[in-house]
Amino acid sequence: MAEAGGWDFKLYEDKEGRTPAWEFMQTLKDGERGGFTARIQMVKAKGFAVGGEVLENLGDDLYVIRVPNTPNNPRLFLCVIQPKTFVALHGYCKRSDQIPAAELRIARSRLLEVMNNKKRYQR
Repeated sequence: MAEAGGWDFKLYEDKEGRTPAWEFMQTLKDGERGGFTARIQMVKAKGFAVGGEVLENLGDDLYVIRVPNTPNNPRLFLCVIQPKTFVALHGYCKRSDQIPAAELRIARSRLLEVMNNKKRYQR
């Protein structure tokens, strides 16, 4: 649950009840997981005011949090639903300059599922 004035942060859940973003984070090194935790806390406290260094807008209601300068260079895709709720959709480790098309397809597919089932994720 969000603090007063803050943002909520939830995990996308698939039809089998799995939370792929959480599962992804469990595969990371402790420092990377800690980096995500710190950045997620910033996003929960400040929302979009955290700026592009923490939360990048990819367009079409899709955002990414990254933990740069780490061994795996992990990324976490998010979407936003109102009121003030971020939903973690998908994570991957960056290996090239471009976001791999397959990773983007997964994130966009989950984004559509969330948007079609908003009540499931709202406060």
